[in-house]
Amino acid sequence: MAALNFPAAPNIDDVYNANGKSYRWNGVSWINEGTVGPTGFTGSQGDAGAAGFTGSQGIQGVNGFTGSAGFVGSAGAAGVSEASTKWYGAGEFIPRVTNGAGIDGEETATNFINLDYLAFDQTAAEFAQVVFRWPGAFTTFTVIFHWTAATGTGTVTWTAAARCYPDDDALNQAMGTAQSVTDTLTAVNDAHKSDATPAITPAGTVADGNLTMLQIGRDIADTLTADARFIGAQLEFA
Repeated sequence: MAALNFPAAPNIDDVYNANGKSYRWNGVSWINEGTVGPTGFTGSQGDAGAAGFTGSQGIQGVNGFTGSAGFVGSAGAAGVSEASTKWYGAGEFIPRVTNGAGIDGEETATNFINLDYLAFDQTAAEFAQVVFRWPGAFTTFTVIFHWTAATGTGTVTWTAAARCYPDDDALNQAMGTAQSVTDTLTAVNDAHKSDATPAITPAGTVADGNLTMLQIGRDIADTLTADARFIGAQLEFA
């Protein structure tokens, strides 16, 4: 039989088993409670309890209505590019020293209206010129003629040619290929506007900023038997 070896610092009701017997500490001494019986069978595990009910999810509020989109305003009309259109009145053209158009005008005494124009003769070829800087990266342009006549009716054929001059380029060089447009006057003193000439390609070096000379004239083979009065020209670049 093994010697008893009680714990050194027991708590009340601590149990100590040895040599088939059971001892309980009562706070003063170990009391022999008799022989320790065999360990009983472990009981079956009880059934798991039913899971509790899951609470209902709250009702989601209704979304508010989305307001209607405002109307998109109409796009504004595209403006005319200043760089692609130029206008020159008769007073801005200089008649050539030889075979130059005549500078003239007419005043209506009743209304005190004075119309300045260049007169292009029907029997002798005459010309006038205007100088400007070539705009942007364009390569060609067209000319629309504004004109009238004081007597007679018929067709007038206007011509236009140009040349670009880079820096240090001689100015006494030929114009490029001339283009023409024929217009018909049916009533004297009507303000008339021709169609555009075919595309004009200046001779020389066409580049942004280069000095450019436009020369206009009249083809004397047309049918108006009077001076054609040139009022101005509209240039459209492309």
